[in-house]
Amino acid sequence: MTRIIIATLVLMLVGYLLYGVQRVWRRSRKKDELEAVETEGEVLKFDEQIVREQRAQRLRREDLKSQD
Repeated sequence: MTRIIIATLVLMLVGYLLYGVQRVWRRSRKKDELEAVETEGEVLKFDEQIVREQRAQRLRREDLKSQD
C-alpha cells in the first residue's frame, strides 16, 4: 500500500515538473517569435529607407540629365 502511495506521489511530481517545463518552453518560444517579428519589422524599415534613398538619387540624376 505504501509503495502505491509513493509511486502515485512520484508520478504526480514528475507530471507537475513536465507541465512546468512545457509552460516555460512555450513562453520562451512565444517571446522568440515576437522578437523575430520585431527584428523583421526593423529590417523592412531599413530596406524601405534604402529604396527611398535610391529613388531620390535616381530622380536627382534624371533632373541633372534633363537640365543638360
